[in-house]
Amino acid sequence: MARLIRANSETPNVANNDDFRLFRYATGGYNGVVENYGNECSYTVTGSDFKINSGIIVYHGVDTEILTAGDTITVDNISGTQYYSVYLEIDLSDSADQTATIKSRYGTSTYPVISAGDDLTTVPTGVANFELYRFEASSGVISNVVAQFEIVEVGNCKNAENAENADLATNATNAIINSDNSYSGFTQDANDVLKVGDYTIYKKKNLLSSPVNIAIVGATATLLEDPTGFDLEIVYGIMGAEMKVVRTNGNLTSWSFGFTDTTVDLNGVFWQTLLAIKITRSGTTLTTTAFDAIKFENLSFSSIANWGSGFFIKEINKIIK
Repeated sequence: MARLIRANSETPNVANNDDFRLFRYATGGYNGVVENYGNECSYTVTGSDFKINSGIIVYHGVDTEILTAGDTITVDNISGTQYYSVYLEIDLSDSADQTATIKSRYGTSTYPVISAGDDLTTVPTGVANFELYRFEASSGVISNVVAQFEIVEVGNCKNAENAENADLATNATNAIINSDNSYSGFTQDANDVLKVGDYTIYKKKNLLSSPVNIAIVGATATLLEDPTGFDLEIVYGIMGAEMKVVRTNGNLTSWSFGFTDTTVDLNGVFWQTLLAIKITRSGTTLTTTAFDAIKFENLSFSSIANWGSGFFIKEINKIIK
């Protein structure tokens, strides 16, 4: 048996649709079965009987309770397959005799369409239907039961509020002050260049899985993909010390880097040293092909095979406009 939890009241004179409207908006418009009350409208099949167990159903803000004894539907014992739809009918058309009833219909080739009926917020004297279960029956045997409702969990309304707040935050993040103090959101032109107001946003993809030490002639590194056709941003230098950034073209097959070092102490004299390194590319393979040093103190030049403190390429970023 089902019953409406909130009926009209004469003292004070309150129409239950006032409560329905308030409850519907307070719960974020969720329809379904209330969590953790009774048996949450679960079902039991006994022979040709299909029973909806106890629980509370919320539809258009109307609370309907399935009592402890549950509500049972007995299917016809006929051959062939019948496709049953079980639904709740809320009838508010007679203010003196408002009802909530569990009903069912079946089709012989497919499930019948259960009309939603009236919106009970805008039509407080309407009739609305809420589908609860579908199942098949053949010769009185019930099978393939599928619930059509969701559980209205504690926190659903808060989650809805959080989602709305997240949308507001996203909209705020998407706005930026332009040079003329106007506000703009994200735009993307025909060439897929992403902008925020007057500013162009460059997307970068690092083609190195980790920093590589190229301080030895013959050292190699492998790129994740061929950079041909893209601009590159290369971050290089001494790890833990100064790093430099250079923009270059991915069509090139070699790059040269320079780096100064002032920590070389030879017999008490600190030497200003320029390190020069050349990297060549073949497809996705990088190779150190030259590594030289110029000591400015006496303008001497020496060719070295490696540099013990390590010279790293930290990132090789493909620039995607």
